[in-house]
Amino acid sequence: MGNPGIKMCTLGMFIIDEIEYTEGKGHQESIIGGAGTYAAIGARLVAGAEHSESVGWIVDTGSDFPTDFRRTIDSWQTSCLFREDKSRLTTRAWNRYGPEDHRDFKYLTPKIRIDHHSLSDQFLRSQAFHLVCSAERCMDLVDNILARRVVEENGRESEWPRPLFIWEPVPDLCTPDHIDSFRRAIRQVDIVSPNGEELAGFFDREYSSRDDMAAKVLEWGIGQDSKGSLVVREGKYGCSAFIRGHRIHLNAYHAKFKESQSKVVDPTGGGNAFLGALAMAIGGDVCFPSKVEVARVLGLFKDLMPGQCSDLVISLIYAIVAASFVIEQPGMPNHQLQSSLKETWNGECFGDRLMAYTRREKADLTRQMKWYLIHSCGDAIDLNAIMPKPNRSF
Repeated sequence: MGNPGIKMCTLGMFIIDEIEYTEGKGHQESIIGGAGTYAAIGARLVAGAEHSESVGWIVDTGSDFPTDFRRTIDSWQTSCLFREDKSRLTTRAWNRYGPEDHRDFKYLTPKIRIDHHSLSDQFLRSQAFHLVCSAERCMDLVDNILARRVVEENGRESEWPRPLFIWEPVPDLCTPDHIDSFRRAIRQVDIVSPNGEELAGFFDREYSSRDDMAAKVLEWGIGQDSKGSLVVREGKYGCSAFIRGHRIHLNAYHAKFKESQSKVVDPTGGGNAFLGALAMAIGGDVCFPSKVEVARVLGLFKDLMPGQCSDLVISLIYAIVAASFVIEQPGMPNHQLQSSLKETWNGECFGDRLMAYTRREKADLTRQMKWYLIHSCGDAIDLNAIMPKPNRSF
């Protein structure tokens, strides 16, 4: 295996899911799930077998935890910490999906939150953290993780390099009543990523377009010195990254062809996996192919793009492809390790799908990024006026 250092650590939970589909699409029971689990599998897809141990996460197990779940998780060879408590039940939840992937959710058993106290020294030194929580909890976690990362060396205090924080707001609190805490929280993270419905929930019809909402969020400032980014997850339409006032849209992997769209079975966890993969791609090691190879396919060179934009967009490609594997079945994708470093997910190599997507989307992505480059160099160009809008409705 590769470097055992943790590159991505999620503070999301493990949950055993029960999933109900409306419109006569059936019901699933006892499915491996939870935001932490999906974030971990997204990161694991990107890390590949070579860097599998660089994925850090925590699983709280109760008296009812199935032994086959443990075997499945062990087979991924991640740095997973199991915390066993036979006096309680494993956290369970109910999910119901309606039209346009609208989701209802409730816990069926008590949950155990994962916080900064839960992190071992190994996890604490992660290069990137995935947080899924309220704004208040986000700020508390960032403050306390950074405080714990201040160490004493040779009798003097020093800090490990600041990690990347990716925050996923919880849907129930994406309302106008929580917009003030949202504004404060985004200043402490590097990437904030609500989905489209959640972003709109903060504004209560105050703005007619998603671009206007995004512009307002960027105006408030994301991250240190307002250098952070807003990534809006758009489900079957893909995602949009808003960087320094401009939008770059990436299509979903399964978006363009009916044959591919038919592979989408269950959207549960797709967004969590997307963000775990994004954290890994930005903050750590990736499987073959490397980001340099992806950039080469896109025709990008070091002097072509400002680093923030090019690296983020390339990392989003990894995230889009990772999410595509997760939504092809209820629960986790089927993993087959064929040799020490060769593996498949749902019968396909992650790298093969990644390169196929990159080649397919090359023309669209390079056009968008070149317009971004022109504008970022000072030319007064309105990207929203001259760039073709993605063909979608919200």
